[in-house]
Amino acid sequence: MTQLRTSSHLIFLGILGVLIVLMGLCHKTGVINVSQINASTAKHKTIGNTAGNTARKASSSQDYKNTKKYKELVATRGGGDPNRIYCDQNSKHPDCCSPDHCVVVQRSTLYSECCQNVPSSHHRHRQLPVHVAGQPRQPQQRPTPQRPITEPTLFPILITATPRSGTVFVQRLLKKLGLSVSDDFSIPHGDGMVSWMHVVQDDHYFGPVSNFKKSKFQTVWHQVRDPLKSLTSMAFTEPLREDGKQAGSVLYMRFLRRHIPVARKEEVLSKLKQQQTAITTTTTTTTTNNNQTTSPYNEQFLIHRGMEFYIHWHRYILSLRIPLFHLEDLTEHKNMTVLDAIFASVGKPLPDHTVATRLIDQKRRRQLQQQYTQPQTPTQSYTYPALNKPLAPATGKPPQRIPGNLLVSQYTSSSSSSSAAANNNKNKMKKGNTNSRKHRDTLSWEELCRVDAQLTKDFLKVCHEVGYYLDKEMVC
Repeated sequence: MTQLRTSSHLIFLGILGVLIVLMGLCHKTGVINVSQINASTAKHKTIGNTAGNTARKASSSQDYKNTKKYKELVATRGGGDPNRIYCDQNSKHPDCCSPDHCVVVQRSTLYSECCQNVPSSHHRHRQLPVHVAGQPRQPQQRPTPQRPITEPTLFPILITATPRSGTVFVQRLLKKLGLSVSDDFSIPHGDGMVSWMHVVQDDHYFGPVSNFKKSKFQTVWHQVRDPLKSLTSMAFTEPLREDGKQAGSVLYMRFLRRHIPVARKEEVLSKLKQQQTAITTTTTTTTTNNNQTTSPYNEQFLIHRGMEFYIHWHRYILSLRIPLFHLEDLTEHKNMTVLDAIFASVGKPLPDHTVATRLIDQKRRRQLQQQYTQPQTPTQSYTYPALNKPLAPATGKPPQRIPGNLLVSQYTSSSSSSSAAANNNKNKMKKGNTNSRKHRDTLSWEELCRVDAQLTKDFLKVCHEVGYYLDKEMVC
């Protein structure tokens, strides 16, 4: 019996020793236990989906670029006309390399080798991670600041316009859809900018992004909004007064005069006084306005300057022969071809149309909510505090727009210019979705004619060139 017990103990100890050896081998060879598997699974649930989506997109990157739709978007910029000539994306077409056109290009930030408008180096800016709306977020990380431009850089895309054309909305929409672009008052991101001023080459831009180091953009898009609405907002919210009472006005006008012809303030005021067409002043309710004035002629002066700015800036952009789109086709008609063409022009996968539509609808709902929560009066009119001027509501037909597939620019503009609700209104539009500002109702053609008949005719010509008010043949 004693020997039997001893042998059983030895057998037990032998089995135990084998188990210990096996466990040691498992540990050395990297076999993981159940708790390690659970931890890995939890980690996969948090970041694995996003990584998987990224991997799937990377694996199919060549597939989407080889599709017929994608190639057509790249060739026609979404316009459907393969014979249309565009001079962006380093075009070598003879019309884009002619001496006359090169003079125009060399004043701009459009990249062109044949016109010798290239940065001294081909440095590309750092690409920061962008969260795409509708996809899982990455784990919270410390934000990485964007580095300033320290050397000439080639950026993929610029979307340009005049001020008050909905560029802030477009920049935020594109960023939510995965395109890393900044606005004109921020350091450019990896994919480029949405900026009205950075289409021209300058050593000292107006605003924080002053020194651009002669950087260039591979692709440039021309964005247009309803001209009358854009002009109204420009005239009465941009710093156009050119005096020491309005912050930044002098520097702003110096920047403009380096690139477009703008009449001197004294000349315009003298001309307006001679015309004897000042708007009659009356006391009425007031509203906030950036361009407060002190003379009965100053409102007309701002309209005059706004028209000059709008005409010359858009004509310069048109002379670059770049693709153009109208904002309304995005915000009102939800024409996703606009977004597809923009993303295709920089080699990006096409955006999710469902997510894009939802983001646009959110913006439209906020605008409507803002309009319907404003305090209403029997005769709603607006004035400038320093002028006590009544400002008549706009009249006339809505703009007739050219179909998208017939224009060099194919798309149409949005109106985000309704007046803001009271400051204490809890339902007012959320700050940060658009760059809306309070100002008077939209200008009418009659008001423009009273300021300057010839300038109004030129303004209408530009409207036709960008595809607006095509049913209006004559003014003044």
